Amino acid sequence: MSTVRFFISYSHEDAVWFEDGYLMPQLIREIENCGGEVWYDNRRLHGASPYRQEIKQAIEAAHVAILLVSRDFLISEFIRDFELPLVQERVDGDPAFRVVCINVGHIGRQPMPFREQFLHLPTEQEPLIEIHESKAKWSRARVDIHDSVLLTLEEVQQAWAQPAETAPRVTKPAEPVKPARPAKSAKRNAPPVAAATSSPPTRVEAGPGRAPARSAQAEPASAGPPAGTADTVEIDPGISLDLVWCPPGTFLMGSPDTDDMAKGNEKPQHPVTLTKGFWMGKYPVTQEQWEAVMGNNPSHNRGPKNPVEYVLWNDCQGYLKKLCSLTGGVFRLPTEAEWEYACRAGTTTRFCFGDDPSGLDAYAWYMENSGGKTQPVGEKRANAWGLHDMHATVWEWCEDWYDSAYYAGSPRQDPTGSSSRRCRVLRGGSWGNAPEACRSASRRNNTPDYRLNGIGFRVVRTP
Repeated sequence: MSTVRFFISYSHEDAVWFEDGYLMPQLIREIENCGGEVWYDNRRLHGASPYRQEIKQAIEAAHVAILLVSRDFLISEFIRDFELPLVQERVDGDPAFRVVCINVGHIGRQPMPFREQFLHLPTEQEPLIEIHESKAKWSRARVDIHDSVLLTLEEVQQAWAQPAETAPRVTKPAEPVKPARPAKSAKRNAPPVAAATSSPPTRVEAGPGRAPARSAQAEPASAGPPAGTADTVEIDPGISLDLVWCPPGTFLMGSPDTDDMAKGNEKPQHPVTLTKGFWMGKYPVTQEQWEAVMGNNPSHNRGPKNPVEYVLWNDCQGYLKKLCSLTGGVFRLPTEAEWEYACRAGTTTRFCFGDDPSGLDAYAWYMENSGGKTQPVGEKRANAWGLHDMHATVWEWCEDWYDSAYYAGSPRQDPTGSSSRRCRVLRGGSWGNAPEACRSASRRNNTPDYRLNGIGFRVVRTP
């Protein structure tokens, strides 16, 4: 598939802030890490005779325009009279074209361009120049930008694959739902809460606001321990890995067409059979578990019970190799199918507890309750199989290579991912994400050498 090309528009009055270690280098790195190409006026063109023509050609060749909006951006005659009309022409003429507006500076009473039509970042809706003063807000804004780049790349690629008349025109995030404050969460050492209701929910079609719909196909396909059976592996005196048994079975992977939160890379929804059971980490790997094996701690937000983060996919492989040697077990990352199967724990709804995002507060640390950082594992409710923190907290690396269109032709039995060999799968959402990114079916990806303070992992042990 062709490379997605990004055009970045900004005011030269803001150039010092953009080019001296703040947004621009980070933004370019995010795009290039995801396989995109970037064009922006780095001021070498200013005053040159082909200046306008080169910018015009760059906009015409782009698939995405990123507008770094500030007061100077909005009062710039060149941007207003030349660049924005060209961007509008691309919007009107190409259903696959996308615009992303990032609020980087005070705009006063000036209207944000494309306000009603396109995605605006960051979530805080404050200028990045202010957000940068707060470490927590800046970290969340970085997650916003990272997620926006990934989603925009995927949307453009999916639009290319659709007939022009059906291609989506608008990149617009779902409004985060303010969750109701639930009863006090289960503590780390308390028995796992099996479900949000006191008895197994009736099998019903999934729909907004309903309790978890459960699939009879997701029951164990062969003899073995019951789902949720616990085991423990000691890796150092006083430090253990808690594991939970996930039996073999069949489940529906991905999202139905009726889910308005679903992304194109989650479709088509399809049945998947896992022929072998596996032991999965009850929690994401914590910092003390990482230090006990690796002797260091790469995490930004330190705490022994907090999930380890800022780890590359390749770093995880080093951890797993040492863990196998230390314990004699066979440890690895989960496949993407194993991860979703374990997260769902027999349900077919958006989340392990149902469809309504207002219930997420009881199960996850996400953008509405995390305080802009990771929190200790196991303080939120478990799913029906006793697994904690599957929704949000940190994105979790999976073993598979990623392909946005993989579901269209993936094996229906024990799938192991694409052969693309560029990006690895990430699942679950993080402390900086809105509910839609934390759903059981939500898929993201990045290169194996990418690190972020919202990315961690959990282990699988093969029987």
